[in-house]
Amino acid sequence: TFGDYIISGVADGHGGPAAAYTCKDNIKMIDDIFDPENIEKSIISLFHELHKKCKNLSCNSGCTLTIIMINKNTGEYTCANVGDSHAIHVKCNAFMYITTSHRLEDNAHERSKLKKYVHFLKNDTGKPCGPPRLFPGGLACSRSIGDNDCEYITPEPHIYSDILESEDSIIVCTDGVWDNVKTSEVIKIVRDTNNP
Repeated sequence: TFGDYIISGVADGHGGPAAAYTCKDNIKMIDDIFDPENIEKSIISLFHELHKKCKNLSCNSGCTLTIIMINKNTGEYTCANVGDSHAIHVKCNAFMYITTSHRLEDNAHERSKLKKYVHFLKNDTGKPCGPPRLFPGGLACSRSIGDNDCEYITPEPHIYSDILESEDSIIVCTDGVWDNVKTSEVIKIVRDTNNP
């Protein structure tokens, strides 16, 4: 929490936990760059600054990052993400994803933009297998924080803004949840527990 805002989110590390911990430990940098007249620009700057810090790590650790910044007084929020950790805005009778997947298998635009760097791993017989990956580095996402060994990734986040009503909830989880639990089940739990 800082000023009129609450920041919540998730950083899901890969190649070790260092980048995720770096994001967690440095998220308060937003205080130094925050402009209430341009929240989107402030958040984009934050993602780039966190990326720089992670690129200075002595390892190749990277992470997905999804954050939500909510104005406590107005309910206005901005969601930003890179990678495949997602957020859902849950209303009484509806829900909507407020993030974009940067998995190459999910995102035709990202795949097309980086086409000459996208390849597949090969199995024992030499046939392509698994999801498309960005090389060098072999990351399955086109956007992340850190990842020194992935030359062509970017920390530029997808941005979405809206208003959180008093009965609404926002759910933020890593791909480990979304890949293994049905979205309808997660939403049902949130609605049943009345946890806005």
